Amino acid sequence: MKRISLIILLMLSVVALLSSKEITVRMLGMVQSPGSKQIELGTGLIGLIYQSGGAKFGGCPKSVFIKTEGAETSNLSEVNAYEIVMKGLPDVMLRENQTIWIPENVIPCLSADQIREFNQQLPIYLKLEPAFHRQDR
Repeated sequence: MKRISLIILLMLSVVALLSSKEITVRMLGMVQSPGSKQIELGTGLIGLIYQSGGAKFGGCPKSVFIKTEGAETSNLSEVNAYEIVMKGLPDVMLRENQTIWIPENVIPCLSADQIREFNQQLPIYLKLEPAFHRQDR
């Protein structure tokens, strides 16, 4: 009887792991709060930038890199998050273990006012109430 209980318990554990509703991604570069993030499955790039506190001045949301590692290959894609938000384009859905990087530009690709406007538009794009009201650095 103990073996059957153990087998059922193991099967339930596997089902719980497979139906996990969170994924782990890494947000690097010019955001207020970079680092490894646990996000809900189905979260897009814009949601991750928002959860990371928005872009910092000097960063370039027009040129966001997403690295996806596969078993035998790795893919690096470039996404214009600024255009997604400002033009209301479809978001890019994120997957487990991706690395997202907003690079720092020596000559900023956007002015401080444009970065501020981008950050203010994030919750509007996501149809959320603003969770932060901070000045860009």
